[in-house]
Amino acid sequence: MANAAAPAQGPVLAKGMTAPGAATAATLEDIQTQINNWPKRNALSKVMRRNSCATLASPEELEKVKGEIKAQSEALRTMKAAGTAKTSPNQFWEHVFRLLELKYTYDINSPVPVTDREYLVPTQHNSLSLTFKVRWRVVKPDGTSVRLQRPFQNRTTITGAEVRDAIESYTAARIPDIAAGFLKIEFPEELARVTLIQSVETTSSAPAPTSDTDAATSAPTVQRKQRKAATSEDELKQPRVWRAMTDKDIFRMPLWFPGPRLASTGVVECRVTYCEPFSHISHPESYTCDMNIIPELIDTGVNLNEPEFQHDRGVLYRATTAGISQLVCLSVDLETSKKSKQLSRQQVNTLFPTAGVHPHYVDKVPLGEGEDALQALLHTGGFVAVGECGLSYESECKTDHSLQKKWFAAQLKMAAENKLPVVIHEREAFNDLVEVFTPFAGQIVGKCINCFNGTEESLAWYLQQGFFISISGLLCNDVRGETLKKLLPKIPLDRLVLGSDAPYLTPFNMPRPFPTHNEPCTLPHVLAKVSELAGRHIPEVASACVQNARRLYSLPDVCYSGRLTCVPTYCPNIRSVTHRRELETAENWTEEELAAALKQSESYVPYEGHYYACPSTDKPKLEQQRASLPYEDFRRLLGDLKLRRLVKVKMPKKKPAKPTEDTSKEKKEEAKKEEAATKGCAGRGRGRGHGRGRGRGRGRGRGK
Repeated sequence: MANAAAPAQGPVLAKGMTAPGAATAATLEDIQTQINNWPKRNALSKVMRRNSCATLASPEELEKVKGEIKAQSEALRTMKAAGTAKTSPNQFWEHVFRLLELKYTYDINSPVPVTDREYLVPTQHNSLSLTFKVRWRVVKPDGTSVRLQRPFQNRTTITGAEVRDAIESYTAARIPDIAAGFLKIEFPEELARVTLIQSVETTSSAPAPTSDTDAATSAPTVQRKQRKAATSEDELKQPRVWRAMTDKDIFRMPLWFPGPRLASTGVVECRVTYCEPFSHISHPESYTCDMNIIPELIDTGVNLNEPEFQHDRGVLYRATTAGISQLVCLSVDLETSKKSKQLSRQQVNTLFPTAGVHPHYVDKVPLGEGEDALQALLHTGGFVAVGECGLSYESECKTDHSLQKKWFAAQLKMAAENKLPVVIHEREAFNDLVEVFTPFAGQIVGKCINCFNGTEESLAWYLQQGFFISISGLLCNDVRGETLKKLLPKIPLDRLVLGSDAPYLTPFNMPRPFPTHNEPCTLPHVLAKVSELAGRHIPEVASACVQNARRLYSLPDVCYSGRLTCVPTYCPNIRSVTHRRELETAENWTEEELAAALKQSESYVPYEGHYYACPSTDKPKLEQQRASLPYEDFRRLLGDLKLRRLVKVKMPKKKPAKPTEDTSKEKKEEAKKEEAATKGCAGRGRGRGHGRGRGRGRGRGRGK
């Protein structure tokens, strides 16, 4: 351990506190005078007050901290003796951090410098000054990016609520022209655990044990192994895991080795998503009317394992910019159930997987082996529901009805045993569904009928059984949604949830052009239609649907603001994407040629060998579109916007092709005529003293 803390770095004395064990003759005024004479005392007190770092209120609380220090020390000794420190390294380092935090709390509240080695402040540089730095990046309305930082001093921990307030207030102060508050705050998953620092240059986190062998390795040893492998290609290829922030998240000061001690500096690197200009795909026009917030939504049913989303990395970003904070990823068989769980591990608190077999796929999964495999998969944990399961008797579904009923009953039994909600699919099979479901009605903890499009009779039964009713883009279909539009006002607001069922069931109440397939970002159009038919305000319906979804699937409450300081510009035909591309110049043009050709326009966007004039405010949006949309869609977009084409890229001159032998029929006939004309008429030469003769002449004359 380090030596005693220097008087120059002494702690702050809480008002009304007396020194434990101090001489009775010493008065509070004398101790306060002595402390105030220490250098940097007032500065440290101001910093602590600014960060709302409360000191202990009485000597009894300080003695209580000393007792907790002894208890934590004894618990750590017990864990080491029993070998638990090796089998549960995460829990062990949590206890170590708590012990060091208690020592820091004791020393920073002690009225005199600590001399007892057992209670020395164990910091990296033997100093009471600790600094947390929260960093995040913001894209300004003009498209430029800026990095912001907010320090928290003399803190061992900070909460997610403090980080959220700091990001929102500091961004508004530094960038007052930003149109809206944040829509999502994310941070790397490793920050959710105690971070271990081997040296000032190298940082890694305490790894979660994946097997008995890994769990038996001490945390510093694992940290050194991770540091050595950090430069390997496999490590670099692994995608980073991001966790959506909640108010209850706690960020701890890293542990520094050798020690362990509290590091002097901790960094919380955040990824913040803000609102983009409103688009026709992700924001209905009603959002711009008398609304001071972008409503938060939860998509209770999206099929991210479909081929349409296989290579689309921007689908989650576009959903976030539309106000979709969380999504439930549906599964249709064992393979997609595993993929859904894998996806959710990359987006913690954002994606939530389900496991089940869809009635369209029951013939592809053997009943006996499939049940055992699905039950084993559910036992691994991490799933929020069983499904999508149910019955589908429509003409498009060719699977056997009896097999569907067996699989449906088996999955209902699994949901009851694992105490999980169930997501049910039903098409033209209501009577059989009632028959299969009734024996399990009292055992299922939560029920949701996905993409409801039934009759008034079925709706009444679902509500009586306590089902949540999921509404999708079917409501916005003029043909298939007629019955649903009449039944929607009869659905209570506390039973309503919204699901996109993407890439299917596109809501057709949005302006044209429609997207090639449905996406979660179109869910606000379903919300607008529900609000219109229910006769309620959009924020009211959105808030109720979010609360219902969290109650049904037990989802965490993530940080979300969405407040609007001004109404963002509504930009039809513009689609949000994750990344922006820089302006591309033609490969066969020099910079001087390009500048001279484009002098007539202040703003332009290149595409497929052409440069199109556009307003300067729309240029970043068009560049986003160019980076994300397929060729045909973007070309159609340029036609819809009727942009003026400035100049076509100069193409390199082609070299003249070498003459080749022409074998066409006409050329062959012309060649024959020329040959006959040049050879002369062998049968038309002069005879002996006469003109035109048919016999063969001796001379080579041309007959007439």
